Amino acid sequence: MADLGTAFISLPQSIREWLIDENTALFVDEINNKLGFNDFSDSRSEIVPHLILRLCVQNLEPRNFINELSHELNISFDSAKILTQEIEEKILKPIEAPLKIDVGVDLKLLYFANPTLRPSGFAEAELPTPIIETPPPQNLTSNIHTSNKKLK
Repeated sequence: MADLGTAFISLPQSIREWLIDENTALFVDEINNKLGFNDFSDSRSEIVPHLILRLCVQNLEPRNFINELSHELNISFDSAKILTQEIEEKILKPIEAPLKIDVGVDLKLLYFANPTLRPSGFAEAELPTPIIETPPPQNLTSNIHTSNKKLK
């Protein structure tokens, strides 16, 4: 998709109006506060509205939404899934029908995601690869003689 601004303008009016509505802004602000992004100068406060816009203009596949949310916010897949449910309820449900009919975005596909690994370069706690040490081979002959000795 060319540019998100142009894509936004091409959305049906009902969707555009809802996305810029004061109630929608309040919902996004509420979500950002829960995430600890209390200051508008914090660039992370733009993550949720940006992903919602990308979803609405088909710049982000619905089934990739949870993973993108997880990666962008650096939260677990399960936390991103819970957050997605809140976003769907408060922001996307009111425009679900026009999104599906006029734009082709099916919100039911939001939950068909599987967790994906973060792209390289993301700082996430990674477990080291375990090193499994195997004991050196034993001399079988000495084991046989040792096991045949009688205990006193």
